[in-house]
Amino acid sequence: MTAMSALWWPKATRRPFNYRNAAGAMVPAWTLAGPFTAAPLGWVMHVVVGNGSPFLTFSTAVPPSRRFAHFWVAKNGDVEQYAPLDHKSWAQGAGGNGTYWSVETEGFPTEPFTDVQLATLAELHVWLDVDDTVANTPGERGIICHFAGGAAWGGHSCPDESGNEGKGPRSTARTEILRRAKALRTTSPVTGADMPLTNDDIKALWTNQFTGPDGKLTSGVDLVMAAVWGAQWREAGPNNTTVAVNAGMRLARAANAANLPSADAIAAAVAAKLPSGVGISVDQVKAALLDVFHSAH
Repeated sequence: MTAMSALWWPKATRRPFNYRNAAGAMVPAWTLAGPFTAAPLGWVMHVVVGNGSPFLTFSTAVPPSRRFAHFWVAKNGDVEQYAPLDHKSWAQGAGGNGTYWSVETEGFPTEPFTDVQLATLAELHVWLDVDDTVANTPGERGIICHFAGGAAWGGHSCPDESGNEGKGPRSTARTEILRRAKALRTTSPVTGADMPLTNDDIKALWTNQFTGPDGKLTSGVDLVMAAVWGAQWREAGPNNTTVAVNAGMRLARAANAANLPSADAIAAAVAAKLPSGVGISVDQVKAALLDVFHSAH
C-alpha cells in the first residue's frame, strides 16, 4: 500500500492524534510506533471492555502506558481509525505490533457481537484483504486473538474472559466473520465476479505471450493477475486498485511462492493506459496489458 487514500478505510472516521516524543515535540502517534517492515499477516481481535469510543483513552495515554489500535468497531457498526495501515499500532506487544493490524471492538468479553458489528468486521476483513483463515498461533495468517500471543503480547485473555480463552462469544465469532467475508467476496469487485477477464483468461493470455523457453509459464503470471485485478477495478473507487492488487497477490501466494516486488507498479501502469470511467471492455484491458508487458520485455 502506497497511496495515502488506501491507508485509511473510507467507511471509518479518521481520528489520528499526537504523542510527545523524546524531544518533547508532539508528533503523530504512529510515527513513534514506526512503519511495518513486512506486509501484515492479518488482524488481531481485541475487546475494549466497555462501551463508547476508546479515542480519549488512546489520545491521552502517557508513557509507559501509551497505546492505540488501528481500528475500533462499535456495536452500531460505526468505525474509527487511529493510524494509517502502513504503520504499526501499539496494541499487542512488540512481536504482534509488527506483524498484524489491530482491531478493537466495543463491548465486553462475555457479550456477543451485534449483527451489525459482525457485518462491519467482515467488510473490514475483505477490504484489508486478509486471508480467510482463523489464526491460532503468532505468525499464522488470518484473524488472530490478542490472547494467542501469550506473555509476549502482554499476557491478556482479550477478547475473552480469563480462563475461557478461545471459547468466548468473541473469539469463536471469527468463523462467522469469515463466513460473511467469503460471501462478500463472491459479490465484491475484488473477487472478479464480474471482471472482463477471468483468472483463466489472464493465464491464457500470459501463456500465449510470455512463456519461457521451455514453454512453461513464468512467475510473471502472478504479476499479471495482480495487475489486471487492479486495473479493472480501479474505476470502482480510489481505494479499490490497491485492494484488488492485494487480492491478486493473495491468489499468487496460493499458486506459488514467487516473489512479487513490482505488482503495484505494473498494476498502476496498466491502469494508466485504460480510459477513465466505467464500462472498460475486454479488448481494452488486453490491449493495455499487452502494451505494458511488451514494453517491459
